[in-house]
Amino acid sequence: MFKGRMPSWAKGAVDDFTAAAPGVVVSFLKGMGLNEQEIGNAVAGAHYAVYGSPYTGDATTSFDIALRRIDITVQVPGISPKAVLDELRQRAEKGVVEATGPDLLDVVFVALVAVSHEWGGEDSGTNKTAGSMMADPER
Repeated sequence: MFKGRMPSWAKGAVDDFTAAAPGVVVSFLKGMGLNEQEIGNAVAGAHYAVYGSPYTGDATTSFDIALRRIDITVQVPGISPKAVLDELRQRAEKGVVEATGPDLLDVVFVALVAVSHEWGGEDSGTNKTAGSMMADPER
């Protein structure tokens, strides 16, 4: 994946590779407005910002290249999902900006899904019972 135009050295390296392995198909993503390092930094920034929230029990984060979207799924206790999603989305976007700068939010979208869990149990609160999945319909 290339932020802008593909460098000539990359084209040469791919030509060499496909000559050695003719059965392999190589696809180029160019003109994306971001590169792999920026994606990695943005995903990590968003993930750790959300994971550090007192509302987050656990979180998984990935990047959808086709949609240019950072997808974050978080476990939250059974509290107001709208307020939690708004706060977590703000944290995620701030984490992206801190990790990459403000311009990346012009080409990348942050999407959050919260999975509500009731914390409880006889032992030390480690037993978790799955609740309902809640997505923000406004995004």
